[in-house]
Formats: sequence, structure tokens, C-alpha cells
Amino acid sequence: AIAATASYSQVRMRVSPRGLRRFATGATALTVASVIGAWTLLSVRSRIGNAHELGIFDAAWGIGSAFTAILIGVSQSTLLPKWVTQQHRLVHALPLFGIAALMVAGLALLRTYLVPLFYSTEYNLASSLMRLTLAGDFLKLVSWTLSLPLIADRAWGRFLACELLAWGTFWYVPTVSPGTSSERAAIGYTACYLIHALACLAVRTWRWR
Repeated sequence: AIAATASYSQVRMRVSPRGLRRFATGATALTVASVIGAWTLLSVRSRIGNAHELGIFDAAWGIGSAFTAILIGVSQSTLLPKWVTQQHRLVHALPLFGIAALMVAGLALLRTYLVPLFYSTEYNLASSLMRLTLAGDFLKLVSWTLSLPLIADRAWGRFLACELLAWGTFWYVPTVSPGTSSERAAIGYTACYLIHALACLAVRTWRWR
């Protein structure tokens, strides 16, 4: 959270009491969002029925998340400084979305080989679950990119509102979804970032219409 705020502040913030307050506010908002997200993930994982089901979910979720984290870092380091100083244009993000789509397609094609490679043949059912989690991974990148204009504009209240709505979705959806406990967690994961993307898009549309 501190690194994300620092990337933002290097472009726009000056060293002054006001600048330090802005930095502290941004760092606090990003840290709160990260803590809530971590707590939600742990809560959802704790409701998965047994160790085998948990391993299936972790395998499906972990493989895609590792690759998505790289693209999120690229998104943050390339788009955020640009959007702090320029008009927010989502066309800037289209190449990154295209790369993410190709990555997800490649992981989907290779998922039956990736699970035993990175985990174990005991969790081969995770390759089926990856159809859900990979959709969530793509939406995660999209939704994070859509939240960058809120960070660039220091709209921390709206940023946190979108985060709370998303994490609340992740916590709630598995309690009402069908399927095994790992499938319910995967549905919640995908729904979380779908709602986050829609919320950030709605806030952006309302703010800049």
C-alpha cells in the first residue's frame, strides 16, 4: 500500500505538511483496503470444508493470481503516473487488457498441466475450478485498473466504498452459492471482482460524465 501511494506521490505531491497529510491519507486508505481484503480471503478459506477442498481452491486461485500480480504491477507503474497528470483515458489500458486476455487464455489451455507441475496430481480437480478463478483473475486486473483514476484523484472515500462492496461480495456469495466449498469460494472470488469492476466503472462514469 505504501509503495502504491509512493508511486502516485512522486508525480504530484510536494514535501510539505499538506503533502504529508495527503500521503498519510492515501497510505491509510490503501492499507485499510489491503487488510480488509486479506481478512476476507482468510475468512472465505476458513469456511472451506476440508484440507483437500482447500488445496483445490488454493491451487486454482494461486496459479492465476501469481501471473495477475505481475500485470497489476505493470498497470500501477505505467498507468497511475500518467493518469495523475493527464485526463483518465481507458484507451491507455486496452493493450494491458489484451495481454491479460491472452495470459488467461494461455493458462486456461495449459491448466491441466500447470496444476500437477506447481502442486500435485492430488489436486487435479483444481484445473476444472480454474475456469472460474481465471475469469476472476482477468476481472481483478480490469477492476484494479478502473480503480486507478480514483487513486489518481485522491477520491479515497469512493475508492474504499468500491473496495468494501467487493470484499463484502466475496464474503457473502459463497454462503448462497451451489456446489462444493471450493467451487463456492471460486464463485465468490469471481463475483467479487465483477462487482468491483462495475462499481469502479459506475463511480467513474458518474464522476466524469
